[in-house]
Amino acid sequence: MALYHDLYRLNTSITGWHVRVKMLRIFQVSTFSLGKSLGLILVDEKGEKVEAFVDKAYANYYLEFLEEDSWYTIMKFKVFLNNGPIKLTKSLFNIGFLNDSIVKDCDLLNDCFYATFTPFGAILNGTTDHSYLIELVGYVVKAGELTYVDPQPIELSGYRLSFVLKDKE
Repeated sequence: MALYHDLYRLNTSITGWHVRVKMLRIFQVSTFSLGKSLGLILVDEKGEKVEAFVDKAYANYYLEFLEEDSWYTIMKFKVFLNNGPIKLTKSLFNIGFLNDSIVKDCDLLNDCFYATFTPFGAILNGTTDHSYLIELVGYVVKAGELTYVDPQPIELSGYRLSFVLKDKE
């Protein structure tokens, strides 16, 4: 029986990680410095989420066979501090795929959704943690236009999209 590391144990001082994760989200990321790379949101069976990145050299390869809502085992990857300007998870670390990373299909562990929704009330009263993106259920009742407000074209914080959400209830 194979042993897997829980995502909450990830840190930069250890190598030889072996994790079993569900692929929650797969998305392409375009930046001026890195080109088109691949972003992933992974979750383990305990519900711990982590963001992962695949360099542009390997993005198309992984895009061919990775599927959202499927389970995989991953070995031979690098662990980085999660210190980017936009954090997609509250994990302190990110995973970076290497040229010799090993990703294999594994049996379905469960069909859990693994969402951690933030209540509207917590947003309205200002008690949400602003250090990472939150998950929210509601619907858009009004959306403005994407507006560029920063003179630095590389700054992601320079874009604004105003919208009004209504609680699902």
